[in-house]
Amino acid sequence: MAKNVGLDPKFDYKFTPKSATEAVKWFKQKIIELRTDQSKLNATVSKLGQKQILETLPDVKIFETGRMYLFNYDPIGRTSLPYYDTFPLILLTDIKNDGFYGINLHYLPVEQRMIFLSNIVPQKGVYKKNELQKLYISYDSIKDVQEFQLFKPCFKKYLKSRVRSKIKAIPVEEWGYISALPIETFKKKTKQYVWKESMATQDMTL
Repeated sequence: MAKNVGLDPKFDYKFTPKSATEAVKWFKQKIIELRTDQSKLNATVSKLGQKQILETLPDVKIFETGRMYLFNYDPIGRTSLPYYDTFPLILLTDIKNDGFYGINLHYLPVEQRMIFLSNIVPQKGVYKKNELQKLYISYDSIKDVQEFQLFKPCFKKYLKSRVRSKIKAIPVEEWGYISALPIETFKKKTKQYVWKESMATQDMTL
């Protein structure tokens, strides 16, 4: 399990659903909490560096679709891209020979991240003894599902050769917590600009 990276212990983002119904209820509660507590979280995380955050997370043992990962990234097309995130937090959807595809939640405002997760976890969750293990997702399996359309501006390809750190696995019980952290690191544009673009352009492509 990921360590608490210096956050106020009262600011609890642990996610331990016993069922799909509880998962939805949990994420919706986090949306309410974010409206009042996000400034506290921002102040705490701003004191931490990416290296320190990565060190709190477990190394990847099995890299597989349907799980959440965090890593440093230097895109090959950075000079031509309008903006990009150097610290992607992704739900892995597809693995290719030269890299992988994932839904980088940082391209959404935090509240929308929670809404997206609350929609996809109950429908695509793989459970064992009523505990969420991973998601059963690929681009083809979610591209036409109306409830999942927030994923479109977040869907990116990552090349193995451009990953600049160890890829860290996010334990399922920490998904909500990590998703709420303000650790997105956009270059060339502010996160507010990126979020506005994402919400206005749901049909963005790679």
